[in-house]
Amino acid sequence: MNRVATCTRALLTGLAATLIASMPMKAQDSGIKVGVQTSFVRPAGDIQDQVSEGIGAGVFVEFRFAETHALRTRLDAQYLGTKEGGESLKIYGLAADYVINFDSYDKGVYILGSLGAARQSGGELSETGLGFAAGVGYNLTESMACELRYNTVSRDDYDAYWGQREWFSLSLSFRF
Repeated sequence: MNRVATCTRALLTGLAATLIASMPMKAQDSGIKVGVQTSFVRPAGDIQDQVSEGIGAGVFVEFRFAETHALRTRLDAQYLGTKEGGESLKIYGLAADYVINFDSYDKGVYILGSLGAARQSGGELSETGLGFAAGVGYNLTESMACELRYNTVSRDDYDAYWGQREWFSLSLSFRF
């Protein structure tokens, strides 16, 4: 097994353990929230010629450590559909988001920056890369938010068919 697969499995195991361990702590209102997210995904850049819009879903754990700052660990999956003559693309990611709220935690507008790993597969393509994201969101209620995020995944080489992986996601999140 290669190092990337080993690291990815270790990160996924760590996230699963964090999700399970944080559930009992929620009852104590310790600044930790567990959530789910559903997304509309739109390709950008080079891949928009190959794939169409798609959907995404994810789970996350959010750790508030100041009135306006939080760290969110996120495990998500996106599926981008096919265009005529193209192939679908599946992207599985594990990321850490740094969230800065302008008003207070779970109220009003926030911005975020992300760093993570993403596994991409489609047709003969199957690779893992470093992912980056930046976004803006709005907390509709204490437990519901909407978010727009720009995502990109780095490549070891430039592929003339797939090109650079970039996409936008518009998400609705529910925190418990």
